[in-house]
Amino acid sequence: MKTALTNTMNPFVFMVSSISIFTITLLGVCFPNFSRSFFQTIQSELIKDFSWFYVLADGQKIRFLLL
Repeated sequence: MKTALTNTMNPFVFMVSSISIFTITLLGVCFPNFSRSFFQTIQSELIKDFSWFYVLADGQKIRFLLL
């Protein structure tokens, strides 16, 4: 029996997402020190390079709420 969820779910996207989550979890379990430093580096680079995008997006939310 098909439900609304199976009608709207894209199997390819679901499988890629599941494999990605499993891989990241396995990396964290097997190599905790490496994964901690790796993801901290990624996070700091994202904050350094894309912080302007967050400010812009947050400013748009405030503008939307004020109008």
